[in-house]
Amino acid sequence: DGALSLDDDIRKYLPEMPDYGKPISIRNLVQHSSGVREYTEVMYLRGVADEDT
Repeated sequence: DGALSLDDDIRKYLPEMPDYGKPISIRNLVQHSSGVREYTEVMYLRGVADEDT
């Protein structure tokens, strides 16, 4: 039916995500319990300025 499940591993839809050693579900992302940092913080830590993105 094409619907996604909140319990699907995000790598099913974003295969470029690194393997963190355990599946991260869409539910984890929605509930902010995945442990994945906010992308702007990650970009800052990598030295990429907002105007660079």
